[in-house]
Amino acid sequence: MPYKFGHDPIDLFVESGTDRVPDDGAFYIVAKGVASERFTNVKQALARLSQLRFTAGLPSSLDEPTAVRNAMGAELASRQLSEYSSKKADRTRKGGKGR
Repeated sequence: MPYKFGHDPIDLFVESGTDRVPDDGAFYIVAKGVASERFTNVKQALARLSQLRFTAGLPSSLDEPTAVRNAMGAELASRQLSEYSSKKADRTRKGGKGR
């Protein structure tokens, strides 16, 4: 699922799964169309985005805590779905645990 959060006026975003970054599940800092930094989780990427905004003299976004919570919730849901699918496959496989 594509993710994009940032600031249009200066073209500074955290992106994952968009056409501007590799589709590898990682989160990238994209500045002026160029992916410059890679993070394995959205919380780290948003923290770095906040640092870059501060350096650029931009005020903190009032929506950022909500965006972080939403992104973290989506990441957790994705992991849980993946784990459930893996466990279900293990249970339905012949000769699995408990057989």
